[in-house]
Amino acid sequence: MTDDTTLLASTQERIRKFFEDLVQERACYNMYINAQKSKIMVVSRHGNISVQVDHEGESLEQVQDFKFLGSLFQLYCLKFKLATISR
Repeated sequence: MTDDTTLLASTQERIRKFFEDLVQERACYNMYINAQKSKIMVVSRHGNISVQVDHEGESLEQVQDFKFLGSLFQLYCLKFKLATISR
């Protein structure tokens, strides 16, 4: 069985807090978080930003694109759409 979850936050501190909350809650449902399959993607107007989130001693990989529920999200396309919407 697999379950997909997406966490959204406006700061690195908040994403860490949300992830910590997720780690605590998963124990209630006897779920396992696989750090090797978990990814981080940052969308920012301020250029490349590196985010460090760890789980059980492993750093989560930061990616520029990922597939979620059959849809491909790409950092370049998301930045372009954000810039277009803000005009």
